[in-house]
Amino acid sequence: MRCSVPADPDAPDAFAPLRLALHPAVQTPDAMHRADTSLHTIGALPETSLERGITQLGSAQALNHLFSTLHAGEPIAIGVVGASVAQNAGCLDQPHKRCMQYSGNVPTGLKHGWPRHRPFKGFAVRLHDHIQSRFPHRLHQINNSGLDATPMQLVLPCLFSHMPMRLHLVVLDFGSMATHLELSAVEGVVRALLSLRPRPALLLVSFREWCTQRDTPRALYQVGQLLGGRSTHDNIYPDTPWSRTETETQRVCTLYGQGCISVHRALEPHVYAGEAGFGLLDVVGDDCLHPMHGRFGVDYVSAIVNHWFDEAHVSEKQPLNLQPNCCISSHALHHCRRAGAVSGRRSRGC
Repeated sequence: MRCSVPADPDAPDAFAPLRLALHPAVQTPDAMHRADTSLHTIGALPETSLERGITQLGSAQALNHLFSTLHAGEPIAIGVVGASVAQNAGCLDQPHKRCMQYSGNVPTGLKHGWPRHRPFKGFAVRLHDHIQSRFPHRLHQINNSGLDATPMQLVLPCLFSHMPMRLHLVVLDFGSMATHLELSAVEGVVRALLSLRPRPALLLVSFREWCTQRDTPRALYQVGQLLGGRSTHDNIYPDTPWSRTETETQRVCTLYGQGCISVHRALEPHVYAGEAGFGLLDVVGDDCLHPMHGRFGVDYVSAIVNHWFDEAHVSEKQPLNLQPNCCISSHALHHCRRAGAVSGRRSRGC
């Protein structure tokens, strides 16, 4: 079914720019928003935050097919799997699929910025552009197999009816439907993708809910808070469907040597410290979950994902002769994780 974008009742009227020019002391809400956001460097995360977000880089074996293809000057296919966050990641040549709204080639309705209808690129399209800037090829492609409001256990039986059999990198989102996800589906989908020959590299990107839509105004979840709602009833933060999903994806990433990213882990210190540019409206908007609705949400996700690609590229070129005792210093710890010896702050044998 083809999706249409509803009219935005909050869009500025056509005479707002004229009024602002005639009366510069009187600013419209959108003008004030532009003034506020100009103080913040969009998508600029400190190196420590980018590193914190990469909880598992991936083994050299897992990354080999991706980077050997790129180094050979051949095109790659990037797959995207998941639900609504995956759809919002965008695609480039899949007519009538919702992800095309985030290709950057057509105006789409947004809840932030001005004008409210403008071209916008999702994080998968930005990853595609990032790879193009380093390994140019006109035939690099994205296949977005995201299905809105569909948990992965329902996708798994017919997974390859939605995507090609030859892929080099697959980005997976399980957090969109964490409240309805059967955790066993995480490993099931990973095993199915790794059954392909040659095997693609997998990047499991975790997203969490930061607040509840039941409360107005929105407020960050706090440790010990009892969550309401049909699907989170009796959950006590931080034990939520999203944290359990992230724990399972981390386990699977470690077990199979694949890449893992936690957006929550990268941003959490900034968000809970109340830093400028990291409020709920900046990260996820009133939606509480989807980065697409935050003023800088997609910028932050893209920064982390692109950083993972760059780090994986560096790691893939390094010799794997590091010993377990290499983790005695913070500098060596960084290189241990690059070599696949460390998962987040915990290490295997270090």
